[in-house]
Order: sequence, then C-alpha cells, then structure tokens
Amino acid sequence: MNQVERDAAKPRRALCYVSGPMSAATALQREKFRLAGAVAAAELWERDVLHFCPMTAMPVLGASDLGYEDCMAHDVEMLRRSDFVLILPGWDSSSGALREKALAEAWDMPIVYDFDAAADMARSIEKELDPRVTREGVFH
Repeated sequence: MNQVERDAAKPRRALCYVSGPMSAATALQREKFRLAGAVAAAELWERDVLHFCPMTAMPVLGASDLGYEDCMAHDVEMLRRSDFVLILPGWDSSSGALREKALAEAWDMPIVYDFDAAADMARSIEKELDPRVTREGVFH
C-alpha cells in the first residue's frame, strides 16, 4: 500500500473551530488576540486536535483590505464545516465570537471552553465517526 492509499484509508478527523476575540481598535490589542490564538493553536496541536483558528489563519483586521463582514463570511463557513467549537476567554465581549457561539448553538454543535475538553470532544466525535479509533486517536 502506498502513502496515498494509507492516507485515503484513514478515518475522518473531528475539526475544532476556535472562537474568540479577534478585531480591535488598536494594533496592540489585535496582536494580543492573534497571540492568544497562536497559544490556543499550539495547545490543540499538543493534544492532537485538528483545528481551524481564525486568529492565526486570517489577516489581522485593520491590516488588510478585507472588511469585517468578508472575514466573518469566511469564518462562518469554516464554523459550518467544523464538528465542535472551542470558545476562548474574552468571547463574551466580542461581537464576532458571540455571533459564532449563537450559530454553533443554532446548529446544535458541541461547545467547549478549555483545551482538555476540546481533546476529549475530538476523541469522542472521532470514535463516533470510526469505531476503530481509540481514546488516544489511534486504530486498534
């Protein structure tokens, strides 16, 4: 079996959408949000959780030609394709994160608030997707 065949045979992984504050009036605050996203991404990588983090994937708002709603349209589509949401601290003062949380609730998506819960949720969803996947995320 070649690498493409091995890759094709692997089960689908659960995808975590990372929601939290991203836009702000000052460059310093935007950079703080981007760094918080980078820390979240690293924590999820360390726990082997497949994720999409807009704070690290999207250009910093105010530093590009993309408008707020253009960025949100992209984020909403990525949220729609995700299996669950990790909400970062500060979400309750972010209009975008409030909107993402409301959409996740409307779509009956699981919502978690810490990295360990995200890892547990990912393994749980992956086990439902393919019962050969163990808690550690490997075949048995």
